[in-house]
Amino acid sequence: MTSDGWDQTADWWKLDVLQKDVQESGAERIVWMDDQLDHEAAARSWAEFLGNRVLWISPDPRRGLSRSDIAAVRQFLG
Repeated sequence: MTSDGWDQTADWWKLDVLQKDVQESGAERIVWMDDQLDHEAAARSWAEFLGNRVLWISPDPRRGLSRSDIAAVRQFLG
């Protein structure tokens, strides 16, 4: 994903791009990993709306992804 053309509003461009991609692709499940997720209320709301269709991981930016994060992705994707 790129912010080209999407970073023109106060909204978080990553959420806008991902929503469009999910809508266009018809993806049944997604994994979203970003250290900013815990700080984006609109993104949290959207993920909660999708329910079990989305695995949301917001790692500590000082530590990155943990082994348990990777295990959760593997389990989610089967």
